[in-house]
Amino acid sequence: MCQVISGRGNGAPSRTEDRPRSDCLRGSPVGRSVCHRCCPSRHHGGPAGATSKPPGILLLADRNSAGHELWGLVEATGCHLAWRIKKNLVLPPLWVLPDGSYVSVMPTPAEGRRLGNARFQGRTPTGLLDGHLVRIIDYTVTVRPQHGPVQVEKFRLATSLLDHRQAPARQLAELYHQRWEIENSFAELKNRLRGAGFILRSKTPELICQEIYALLTVYHALCALKVHAAEQGEIDPDRISFTTTVRLARLTTAGQTAANPQALCAARLEVV
Repeated sequence: MCQVISGRGNGAPSRTEDRPRSDCLRGSPVGRSVCHRCCPSRHHGGPAGATSKPPGILLLADRNSAGHELWGLVEATGCHLAWRIKKNLVLPPLWVLPDGSYVSVMPTPAEGRRLGNARFQGRTPTGLLDGHLVRIIDYTVTVRPQHGPVQVEKFRLATSLLDHRQAPARQLAELYHQRWEIENSFAELKNRLRGAGFILRSKTPELICQEIYALLTVYHALCALKVHAAEQGEIDPDRISFTTTVRLARLTTAGQTAANPQALCAARLEVV
């Protein structure tokens, strides 16, 4: 079972770099062939997201993360990348693949300036391009709400998975949108579990870290409870309310003081 822990682009700020478990891919050939769990740097975080990672991991990231230097640092760790990039980046195709994606080059800063000058002067660049070989996937997402106009948004992904047979464009596009589930996890952890007005009580860095780890431990336990309940009901864990899970867990907490393992197991089954 693969878990996705992904980075954020230019969304709401996060003051801690702890990354809770977000979601698991089920039934995806890409997810089965490439196990992925990672937390890339945000656009102002520099190479912090390029720490050593086990090979065979697929790293997802939002816009403003992609850049020649950071891409190279992360790719050098042995993991694969599938990052959203800005639609106005000029990345001419070297060759087009059967699934509609195409292979291009993410240029070095110097190469980017050279190509930009050539376009400005109306010249065709010559010579081999200097940069990372990437695969570009362009697609659109259409949202049809019950009320209101239809919304269409264009997306562009850059990936280091060049083989369209190993990672078809459609599956990578569907996979990327799993990244947004980390935003739900942040909301559950910060607002629904901790409470919007909650302030850490500790006054020293060590005790603050201890409080954060305690919150993360409780959050992971509640997520495990959701997954167990979903398995019993044969539904997707995303269909189970996290707020309801928290309330049910709190209702049984008072009766678990000094409880033995058998009583704890019975309480867990009662909540499920």
